[in-house]
Amino acid sequence: MQLSTEEFVKRLPPIDVLLSTYHIPHSAAFFLSRPLYAHAINQKYDELKKNDKKSKTSTKVQCYVTASQEVMSPIVEAIKPVFSSKIWDDLTPQFYITFWSLSMYDLYVPTAAYEKQVQLQQSQIDALEDNRDMPASKKKKEQDRCRNLIEKLKEEEKKQTEHVERVMARLEKEKELWFPTGTLKSEMTTNLLQYCLFPRCCFTASDAVYCGHFISILHNLETPNFSTLITYDRVFNDITYTVTSCTENEARRYGRFLCSALETVMRWHSSIEIYQKECYVYPGFLTVFRKATDVNNRMDRLDYENFRHVCHKWHYRLTKSVITCLESKNYSQIRNSLIVLTKILPQFPRMTQIGMAIERRVDKLSKEEKDKRPDIYALAVGYSGQLKSKKHTWVPETEFHNKEKKQAASAQNQSQQRQTESARSKDGKGDASHREKEKGADTDKKEKKEKVSDKKEAKEKKEAKLKSNHAQDSNGVVVKKETEAPDSASHHVHNSDKSFGEGGHSTEDSTNRSREKTPKEEKSKKSDRKDKEASKAAKEKAKEEKRERKEKEAAALLMMKEEEQQQRHQTTPRGKDHYYDREDRGGSGGQASSSSSGHRRSAEPSPRQMEERESKRRRLEAGASQRERLDRKEKKRDHSMDDFDADSKRRKSEDHHATARKQNGEPNGSQSKSHGERDHKEKSKAGHSSRREMYVDGDDSQKVIKVKEKRDKSSSKKQKK
Repeated sequence: MQLSTEEFVKRLPPIDVLLSTYHIPHSAAFFLSRPLYAHAINQKYDELKKNDKKSKTSTKVQCYVTASQEVMSPIVEAIKPVFSSKIWDDLTPQFYITFWSLSMYDLYVPTAAYEKQVQLQQSQIDALEDNRDMPASKKKKEQDRCRNLIEKLKEEEKKQTEHVERVMARLEKEKELWFPTGTLKSEMTTNLLQYCLFPRCCFTASDAVYCGHFISILHNLETPNFSTLITYDRVFNDITYTVTSCTENEARRYGRFLCSALETVMRWHSSIEIYQKECYVYPGFLTVFRKATDVNNRMDRLDYENFRHVCHKWHYRLTKSVITCLESKNYSQIRNSLIVLTKILPQFPRMTQIGMAIERRVDKLSKEEKDKRPDIYALAVGYSGQLKSKKHTWVPETEFHNKEKKQAASAQNQSQQRQTESARSKDGKGDASHREKEKGADTDKKEKKEKVSDKKEAKEKKEAKLKSNHAQDSNGVVVKKETEAPDSASHHVHNSDKSFGEGGHSTEDSTNRSREKTPKEEKSKKSDRKDKEASKAAKEKAKEEKRERKEKEAAALLMMKEEEQQQRHQTTPRGKDHYYDREDRGGSGGQASSSSSGHRRSAEPSPRQMEERESKRRRLEAGASQRERLDRKEKKRDHSMDDFDADSKRRKSEDHHATARKQNGEPNGSQSKSHGERDHKEKSKAGHSSRREMYVDGDDSQKVIKVKEKRDKSSSKKQKK
């Protein structure tokens, strides 16, 4: 259902009722009321134009200004109680209503779009003329239609240009009432962003472009008490929170707003002529706000090179905020940042360093989100493709702004600050610094002395431990080394005391200093020393175990070799008889048999070699015999425990069977022992005897024989019984 403008005006409530009673957001309330204001102003303008007989351009502009004032003045009075009085201290109600009542149609004429459409229609006319297949009547109709469209487009463009001129004249007269004097530029800018720019730029796409264009209009009108630099600085400062709070569609509109703002800024950055013409003389680029006699005072204004530095700062801040959003694991931040980057791609990035940094983050994000979130993966891949197509427009940082001058200025400022600080310290703090230096030197000396004493104590402990270990390794000289160790340690301590006394300090001084330490420090040092000693002891035990294992393995190998040699001697007799037997076996072999026998004689060991080998074997056995005996004792204990466990189990089972037989009236279990149990017992004893024989030395063979005889006698007696 479509309503006419008159019916719409009658049914829609006024703006103050929409805001206060219905609590509709400002952007939506003014979106509904904006066509009503334009309709009312046009009606009033037509009435004033009819009353005025002279239809000159100047009178038309005055009529439009008066009509707008008569229509908007009651709305300004109605909007005042909606907001608090603090807001109206920085922004006037006239500016607020002007900002929200206008649209992009009132501020900008898209001449390029009109020209493009006119050319398109003209090309269609030319194509129809060249077409010979079409009949003439139809061709004429199509050409007339295209010509009518061209005339309508030109008339519409003319009307819009006249309307924009009238609106600009109205703004020129109202600009003095927008921002009150005596207000801080920072507070005024924050209220402008909070109540005007940010709410409207996220509402629709045309509103986003309108907000970006409105800032440039405020600058071009030379609006008093308005700072263009502070406004753009606040817009580009930190967009992280704004991007996070937007929805998907709002992020697209916010990206359009940033793109339109960057477009004006980069146009001023492109050449010094444009900057001198459009920025340098304007009050929006004043850096020092003060009253001066000279209007063109260059110290108060921002020159071109400094403006290039400011543009670099804005690009850097945008990059930093975008990268924080991309690296955060938040879904909305990543999605909205990618949407904003695609919208501002025509103007950002412009430097190779920034472009490569963003490209790396986006490629990493696309790899991470490939299998997790396909929508973010699609956005990242699409943006990276568009970004790579824009690489040819990137410029190095040195061309974007003159970096050397900036570094030189910063270095000068730092040097000046250092000079002032050094002068102050020399004037007022010379004595204090000297005292602090002396105190620092004393503390350093004390720390050095404490370190020396700790090192010497550690060395003494290490030497004592090493000597005790050597004493344990050698069995025959244990007592002597133990008696000599304390003497050597005392001698070492005496020498160390002498050497320390020669350095200029005695041991008593070091003990007094150690007593001056706090109990906490002493406890911590003691615990550290104990930990070190425990670790050293564990390492030494491990080394000893390794040595014992190696010695056992060597002794076992030697025993095996000796047994093999003994077997060879027993099987093969040596001497002359053996030699002659070999010659007889060789038959008529002659020289071959003699040569082979001579070779075998040289391979056989001599009696001296045999004696040396036996002496070595005895030495090794003397060292390993004690350890082997201890091992045998432990094994015997284990076997005895196993036998005891087996006997206990057998007795329990016999008792259980005996009780069962008594209950059943059968004879005792002891009388009816089966032959299988006796055989099992005898076999187990024989196995234990064989095990004992395994661990008996070769020298104790007589003992083994006696043990066997005793066992045989006992077994025969049992069989007789």
